[in-house]
Amino acid sequence: MTTSVPATPAFAVTRPLPETVPISRLKPGDTFAFLEAPAPLTVNGTKPAPDDDGYLLLDLAEDPQPLCIWEGELIRPLRLPRVYLLHCQICEQGTHAHVDLVAHGQPELLICKRH
Repeated sequence: MTTSVPATPAFAVTRPLPETVPISRLKPGDTFAFLEAPAPLTVNGTKPAPDDDGYLLLDLAEDPQPLCIWEGELIRPLRLPRVYLLHCQICEQGTHAHVDLVAHGQPELLICKRH
């Protein structure tokens, strides 16, 4: 299924985001929930855990202590804002698109508003 992204000044085709993603996909500003707990959590930062291969330290707005968690842990994304540089499939002109992956999906292609 594809949808158009209303926030872009052009027509973009997107691919829906899965209902769960690995926690390693999170970036600062993202909001997510653990599968077992529906409370939303906001990411302030992520970095590899210094002593544990395959683990991340998550700095969360809701907790002063960093959370050490396996990078493959599945979470439910609630808000994943991203900026993509998309090129028109016709004229190759580039456009920056601000997209929430949860609401709009992953951008696949763009037709700029000139066409």
